[in-house]
Amino acid sequence: MEAWVDNVVNMINKFNDQFIELGIRARGIISSRLHHDVRAIPSTDFIDAQFDVSSPSPPRRFLAIISTPRSGSTLICDILQQMKLGIPHEYFQHAQYAKVCAARWNVPIHFISRLPKNWQQYGNELINHRTTENGIFSLNAHATHLHSFLSSNLWKNNNFEYIIIIRRDIISQAISYAIATQEMSWSSQYTPRTIAKYSFFYILRKARELARQYEMILRFSNSITYKVMVYEDFAGDPSDSVSTTLGISFSNVSTPKLQKQVSSYKEDFSTRFWEDADRYDYVDTINSLLERHVQIERSLKTTALRREQ
Repeated sequence: MEAWVDNVVNMINKFNDQFIELGIRARGIISSRLHHDVRAIPSTDFIDAQFDVSSPSPPRRFLAIISTPRSGSTLICDILQQMKLGIPHEYFQHAQYAKVCAARWNVPIHFISRLPKNWQQYGNELINHRTTENGIFSLNAHATHLHSFLSSNLWKNNNFEYIIIIRRDIISQAISYAIATQEMSWSSQYTPRTIAKYSFFYILRKARELARQYEMILRFSNSITYKVMVYEDFAGDPSDSVSTTLGISFSNVSTPKLQKQVSSYKEDFSTRFWEDADRYDYVDTINSLLERHVQIERSLKTTALRREQ
């Protein structure tokens, strides 16, 4: 009997040792990847420590951009920051930004994921380090960041002004998303790591991912009062759109430092995508996705107008 017990204990100890070793390896891989990704972030990115506020004022105004990847939200955030309307960024993005900020602000993190253990504590440090001297706190949350944003309770404890950004042409957005993901180039400040390769099914996957994110935003919008900005309407003159949306004199609106990213093969990818959609018999599927996207835009705009009245 004692021998049997000893064997079981030895097996458990061996399993624990292997589990710990796997955990250490996983943490090493994640840390290495994070370090690699962080080095690729330009120093002008708002996540950089130089944008931490050493003497913040008590927050008096809260702005939240609710968006999706490649919707133009970074451009809008650039304008807001220049106007001293906070330092808006994707603080609840899991891949790099939340990990970077949590580590820098001494927020306890999970052993392997490196994400904050307590999002409410992270939110408190976020307010402390990113509220500007004029008392404004702002952020940019993609749909996939909303769960962590809600877990922080920032939305519950503060009266946010919400701006939802949508992009009308979701296929162009998906193509841009597919290219940026491959090149790891998220704004004009980034240097592409590689040249993106065309893939019909990869772009379609990105389109479906974006469609799910817009559904998430639609559900979130049911509990807030918000304004809507559409990429196609503000891309040509974002400063004017910010002026109109926030009710600020145009003369006080800054010109964005960021430039619109131009890819020589976006048009080629678009042409090939629609040709392949016909070849693979996906036209009806894509049209259904587009019809639903039109419905979401209409619903968001209609609700926004009704709640403003």
